Amino acid sequence: MIREIIGRAPPPLRRAIFECGRLVRSNVFRLPDPFEDLGRISGVVRPSAILDIGAHVGETVLAMRRKFPAVQIHAFEPIPDNFSKLEARLSGLPRVKLHRLALGRDTGTISMFQNVNSQTSSLLENGDDNTRFFGDDTSHAGLIAVPIQTLDSWIAEYPEYSSLFVKADVQGAEGLLISGGLETFRTKVDAFYTEISLGDLYRGQADLFNVHQLLTSSTPLRLFQLYRTRSNDSGRALWLDAMWVKDDVLSNLESNTPVRQAQG
Repeated sequence: MIREIIGRAPPPLRRAIFECGRLVRSNVFRLPDPFEDLGRISGVVRPSAILDIGAHVGETVLAMRRKFPAVQIHAFEPIPDNFSKLEARLSGLPRVKLHRLALGRDTGTISMFQNVNSQTSSLLENGDDNTRFFGDDTSHAGLIAVPIQTLDSWIAEYPEYSSLFVKADVQGAEGLLISGGLETFRTKVDAFYTEISLGDLYRGQADLFNVHQLLTSSTPLRLFQLYRTRSNDSGRALWLDAMWVKDDVLSNLESNTPVRQAQG
């Protein structure tokens, strides 16, 4: 009931309610908060840029802009309708660059499932839990062709970036993102914050366990924190947010010793 009332509130009021809730969780109940954690990590290594992959209509971009006003942000959103809203919302915002582009394992054009609830759109087909628990929200509104590129090929255009904070919300396609950006994750990513599946939300999805295995076996990233889960009505967790941090940054964060300042 409360969620429905908040959902009908005007966007500025809705954002204020969510921000108030975030501050209460972090400062009163001392629950882990990803933006507070990224703020602490930036005291050890200042990012050259922040990548928001799967930016939707800019909710996280605005939060990152408030937290890191001096850092260049690149926002990626491949769905044309979402991208138009992203442009209308963020056009002219300093140090924000928008890309109508998906990042994954391929370069060229790829088919993407556009769902009724655009936040659930994905490169992957719905899994059983998506259709069982979210019904019409995850039904397909269409199959569209979107431009796609690997992170490794994209970052080659920005050789000055030596340190990246990466946020991803790619609806089960985290493994494709990492596979197409493995060299970037090895050498440039200092913090990776992503939504990640626990339930069977998308066919062929990455989940918490295989993403963790891929990152910790192939890159210097180590698990830093797990954030609150989202559950179905029975209480079973379906997804959560998680963060991995580069091992030398993590060591220096824990010893409170600055490690470096990125150039660019």
